[in-house]
Amino acid sequence: KAPDRIPGGYGGIGIDRQHPGTAVVATYHRRDTAHGGDDDERIYRTTDGGQSWNDITPKSHRDPSASPYLAWAGAYDATAKNPEPSAGWWIAAVAIDPFDSNHVCYTTGATIWNSTDINNADSGGDTHWSTWTEGIEETAILSLISPPSGAHLISGFGDICGFVHDDLDTSPPHPFLHPLFANMSSLDFAEKNPKVVIRMGTVPFHPPREGTMAYSLDGGYNWKPFTLGAAAVGGGGRGGGGGGGQVILSADGSVFMSTAGTPRISRDMGLTWTNVEGLPQGVRPIADRSNPSKFYALNQAEPTLYFSTDGGATFTNAEVSGLPEASGAGGGFVNGGGGRGGGGGYRLIAVPDREGDLWLVSQRELYHSTDGGMNFKQTPNPPAIGGFTFGKAAPNRDYPAIFIYVTAGRNPGIFRSDDTGASWVRINDDQHQWGNRFECIAGDPRIYGRVYVGTNGRGIFYGDIAN
Repeated sequence: KAPDRIPGGYGGIGIDRQHPGTAVVATYHRRDTAHGGDDDERIYRTTDGGQSWNDITPKSHRDPSASPYLAWAGAYDATAKNPEPSAGWWIAAVAIDPFDSNHVCYTTGATIWNSTDINNADSGGDTHWSTWTEGIEETAILSLISPPSGAHLISGFGDICGFVHDDLDTSPPHPFLHPLFANMSSLDFAEKNPKVVIRMGTVPFHPPREGTMAYSLDGGYNWKPFTLGAAAVGGGGRGGGGGGGQVILSADGSVFMSTAGTPRISRDMGLTWTNVEGLPQGVRPIADRSNPSKFYALNQAEPTLYFSTDGGATFTNAEVSGLPEASGAGGGFVNGGGGRGGGGGYRLIAVPDREGDLWLVSQRELYHSTDGGMNFKQTPNPPAIGGFTFGKAAPNRDYPAIFIYVTAGRNPGIFRSDDTGASWVRINDDQHQWGNRFECIAGDPRIYGRVYVGTNGRGIFYGDIAN
């Protein structure tokens, strides 16, 4: 006999091996329409083989001190005293310790909760839970950046938004707030003014829902939402949301450029927008990382470079030499270099602090231009590139180190080049592959050899040169 009928389903069940007939079951993706449709999971316990069920959730207490950001409520309600996290969402597994009936744990979309007094519930008492994650990580990382000043690492997570990491060895106190996102798909900073940071994501699972785009003027500690104004043409009908495109920062952060529908720019932090002239829809631009006036967009199918020298207001085009014939990639280039990069899609990437220095990256090919994209030279025999990023130059060298991750082919791993891509050295080993689930990568511009790697399900790793 199931617990009271509720929306959603059930995702986990744990059986007490010492006491037949005792079990716990958890809801999965429950939608509590009485509370605005928010996820509101429940844990039920039976001691009579399922004839009756006790909802233990209302009298359960959770200590998030090991992962303090889990206490969402306190971040928004200044009157909340000692706020406690909810039971969580997407409870896919519940287990009772076969050697200790009082010990139960369950998984959520954010952490693992653990209790050693579950039997209290049988007499109507409270149960107490704490995070049980030391040495275990469940989070999926969607984006990473490492600015040249401020915090060394800023992250974008799935489900729990993202963080400024002031201390790489301590859990951050809270995620990005006002607005809080669920998935945070995109992060960027202004190379010449790194206090300007921008992020895009999806609405959270629970109120308040304050938008899907925001900017910071203090390196990611405080945020202000912005929108694209009226619904973007071709943007999926989401109105002032992200509209499916990207928002790109000029090198000094004074210009926001939106690629949702008709390309547009804003010079007042998203308050007003004007259409870009001369840039075809679907050809995605990037900003020069040194000159705030310059933007580039490459249509490899022609091949033609569209470039702007007036902060993205207007673009002109010119033929490009040194690229292969059209390979089906078309004009749909992916922005940035730290994220996914599988398949044959091309990414145009600008080098920090080097005006006109551009790389064209695909999984199978690598091209380099030092004249603003007019001429490219192919780099021979690169690895099967997934993510691509830059870090601090090696001693006695003036060109940034290049970091990549490889998930395809016979030699997956993380690699570094100190000689502009001429040679590569693997910097992890077979004992440190983390499931080969690399999702994004960011080199540290201040510490030679340091690189941050985000994984799909294993959290964030960072590495330094061992010697």
